[in-house]
Amino acid sequence: MSLMTNALSLDEYTALLAASMPERGRNGLQERVRRLVDRLRSTGLEIERYHTFDSRRSGAGFPDEIIVLPHTGRLIVAELKSEKGRVTKEQQRWLDAFATIAGAEVHVWRPQHLLSGEIEKTLKGGTR
Repeated sequence: MSLMTNALSLDEYTALLAASMPERGRNGLQERVRRLVDRLRSTGLEIERYHTFDSRRSGAGFPDEIIVLPHTGRLIVAELKSEKGRVTKEQQRWLDAFATIAGAEVHVWRPQHLLSGEIEKTLKGGTR
């Protein structure tokens, strides 16, 4: 008798996990990015993060994350989206405006970027 499994590969599992991760909520991308920043701070990385508390009181489309790394002078601007989430016209206008600032790093981050380690690498200075 042979044992057959329907085991997923790591890439398949990661894709399923990313697809099921919401943008907001207790285990959503926003909360996970916040926890990642807190963890990096606890290791000694100097990092400042601003996340709009309530988008209804912000300019339409203002990016979700403004991150400053004072020790390197880096400014990171990120819009957080679920895997299928779409960037609105207002959000794109803000992202384009920030992209005109010399040295600003502008991103649209999705769960796949968190799960692959890309966001952490960017925050640590490995990707610009």
